[in-house]
Amino acid sequence: MKAQIVIWAEGDSQKRIYNPMLVERLQQGSEEIEYKVADRYGLWACKNFIPIQRIDHWLEGKGSYTKLHGFVNYDGFTLTANRSSIENTPTERLKALKKEVAKLYRSIENGEGDNQDYVKWLEIETEAQNERKADEEKAELSKRIKKAKRNPKMLKIGQNRFLVPSSESEVALLLAAVLQEFQEEAVLPYEIVDYNSSKGVDFLVRDLTYKPKPLSGTPETAFGYVELKKNLTNKKFNHAFKNIKMIVCYDIGQLKEGEVMEDLEGEQMKLKRVSTRRADLAIRYSLVGDGNNKHEISIFLLESFLKSKKISATE
Repeated sequence: MKAQIVIWAEGDSQKRIYNPMLVERLQQGSEEIEYKVADRYGLWACKNFIPIQRIDHWLEGKGSYTKLHGFVNYDGFTLTANRSSIENTPTERLKALKKEVAKLYRSIENGEGDNQDYVKWLEIETEAQNERKADEEKAELSKRIKKAKRNPKMLKIGQNRFLVPSSESEVALLLAAVLQEFQEEAVLPYEIVDYNSSKGVDFLVRDLTYKPKPLSGTPETAFGYVELKKNLTNKKFNHAFKNIKMIVCYDIGQLKEGEVMEDLEGEQMKLKRVSTRRADLAIRYSLVGDGNNKHEISIFLLESFLKSKKISATE
């Protein structure tokens, strides 16, 4: 049983010349019988020249399938009960048809025979898209420059200037600068062995007593997280307290001494201010458990530490 395959390519503007039902964007609630290019165009499997199922996944290549309009007409397609799918067709027949479609599509992609115009058209479209991206990048650059000029407050650490953090990633950048500039301070009394930014930003650390030893020989109890936060405004914590060694924030946020934070397991700890006798020392806080829970988590405030070093955000 023979099959008929036809594929041609044309741009959206060309389609709209002869198809007034095409719209760029459907209006919500519209009662008009209109549709977008992506709704109708592509490659279709047909039986008795009636489109049954869209089969764009048969095409493997770099082209945009909505720029193509194609039909694979084959009376040997076995349809499902609702006549909306060809999936009941024997596998060997589908493979043979896919092979012929792929062969034809490759000839289009490679500009063989009468298909040279399609390749030229793809090159023109790619160049136009790249030009748009360049224009977007130029506009973004201009926007970033204007924003930087409106946001003059910076923290100068050594010879470098840093933004006042507004996110966890910016806290990480500032912490790295502090660790480098104040190495003698033992700001982070742990060894960083890994870091992750997939769910916020945190460091996997181990106790310094194990530092000379290989990681493979270190017990799990020596490991834990150093969690980075912009501040502690949110009283719900996204880690289990038992896994936290230390919290690093830019500032304490809206949390007040004595207020309670709760972790993802429902454990609660109170915010406690650690007293210091000298006025030039950084303000320190910790989270402490109640009753039999002796666990305590140190909180390091970057803003307070930098102020103790006479570093403040300036224009």
